[in-house]
Amino acid sequence: MQTPVGPWLKDSGEFTAAVEAGLRSAHGRVIIVSAYLTSPAVSWLRDRIPAGISVDLIVRWKLQDLLSGGSDLGSWSIASHAGWSFRALQDLHAKIWLADSERLFIGSANATARGLGLECAGNIEYGVEVPPTAADIHTVLNLVASSVRITPALFSEIEEVVNSADALHGSEAMGWPDVLALRLDPRVVPERLWTSECFQTDGAWVCLESASDPSLQSAIACDLSLLVLRGHKLVYSDIGSSKLRESLRQTKLYRWLVNELKLQPAAELYFGALTARLHDSLADDPKPYRQTIKHLVVNLLSWIELIRPPEIIIDRPNHSQRIRLIIPN
Repeated sequence: MQTPVGPWLKDSGEFTAAVEAGLRSAHGRVIIVSAYLTSPAVSWLRDRIPAGISVDLIVRWKLQDLLSGGSDLGSWSIASHAGWSFRALQDLHAKIWLADSERLFIGSANATARGLGLECAGNIEYGVEVPPTAADIHTVLNLVASSVRITPALFSEIEEVVNSADALHGSEAMGWPDVLALRLDPRVVPERLWTSECFQTDGAWVCLESASDPSLQSAIACDLSLLVLRGHKLVYSDIGSSKLRESLRQTKLYRWLVNELKLQPAAELYFGALTARLHDSLADDPKPYRQTIKHLVVNLLSWIELIRPPEIIIDRPNHSQRIRLIIPN
């Protein structure tokens, strides 16, 4: 087969026309990945994708996207009525169109009226069509698998937050409420941890008004790095902030803990069992002594009690600490 000769780039009109042709010829499955997605674009897609085709839409759907109009709630309603799968991936920025694992389109255009040039003042966009390889198809399918499906129940929660939010006072830092943010978090759970990925202090120094013990500076720097706060002066007033709670949730150690709790029938572990789990999950060779691992667990639980993410409850029903995961149905 002779390799086609470029040019490869298609401008806005050419790219939309090529995508449309790919959609109309689809006979099995279509996957559309677009950070922003709006109702006019979904209506356009519905009119071009043949009936009976399996369709997956993957969007970003950060709260600010919906408040600013970059995406809209109506897109879910149209897709849901068509029987399509609608999914969200909070860190998404890609724009990918895959039809039947045979035609792959990649470009700058979001699935919006302006991105696809469905209105007069469309954006200047460019894209390419390439034959997908097995690795490309695997990558796109992995995006589907790693995203969160927006069910009717989850949509109702999202809609309530969006409708009650004051867009006039919104900011780029505005995010979903804690419990909803947890529901929308599909991040892969780490199978292995290193000692360096565990908290080296118990966080008590945050509450001290006086200067911290100089001997702890290296350990404190490590903990700030885990929280992605390198160079940040963490102070007592930060404790109740949503930013600090989200920083805790982003650590590999916290994600590991949540997953370990999910695996338990009652979504809970006592201190001793949690220590054993951490011992088995550490990749260090040789592994630290048990006493060191207990100290790492103490530090983790201390940080959780300090920051108080609402999904984790720590109590002492039988003299030993019990750690419970609380996620509403």
